[in-house]
Amino acid sequence: MAEPLSPQMARMRAAWSTKPVLRQLYREQFFAPLRDLRSPLQPTVELGAGLGFLREEDPSVISTDLVRLPGLSLAADSQRLPFRSGSVGNVIGLDVLHHFADPVAALREIARVLQPGGRCVLVEPWITPLAYVIYRWFHSEDCDLSLQLPLGPKEPLEGNAAIPYLCFGPQARARAVTGLRTVELAPFCSLTYLLSLGFARSSLLPAALYRPLYALERATLPLWRRLFALRALIVLEKER
Repeated sequence: MAEPLSPQMARMRAAWSTKPVLRQLYREQFFAPLRDLRSPLQPTVELGAGLGFLREEDPSVISTDLVRLPGLSLAADSQRLPFRSGSVGNVIGLDVLHHFADPVAALREIARVLQPGGRCVLVEPWITPLAYVIYRWFHSEDCDLSLQLPLGPKEPLEGNAAIPYLCFGPQARARAVTGLRTVELAPFCSLTYLLSLGFARSSLLPAALYRPLYALERATLPLWRRLFALRALIVLEKER
């Protein structure tokens, strides 16, 4: 039986329903790479699916979260996934790794369930000079680059935007994950997301301006990604 939505999730569902620019941004900037950079293997399992917005776009995805929420396929703990070893084609996640108390253990568990050649595709917060300011002082979640992994006991919804950078950044303390190699690590996402204000009720980005501004953002990405990127696309592949 599905858990009822928390007040926070109810507000997110309302924002998703009433902000066309938010839906367009998520579909083009986040859902598209999660879909397009998967391996051709099946099935695809989504971790931390939350309200199931990605599954609404692709019903073939097995959507999971720590608790069973409306619209999701099943409940699953990232460190004890309910799948046989070598039975999953892809594991995908949007803003999930930075919620794990032990991200390295979770990545090892992902490697266990993936088929050889299967992929783990993630979109996560990333640390750049601008992102650090945003995540450290203007975001509801924490951002602490002095973290020691694994973390101690924590609430599942507590996130720390520094975790993906600590796992995969240039000074990574947890880079080595048995059986997974990094295929791509690409910082992206900046101005359009900031102006959209995410899941806040309001937006500074009119829907009519989203596409030209996003086109400019993509065209100039090499110039600003090291300074202003807010997210990173992380693609890992299980050794064949």
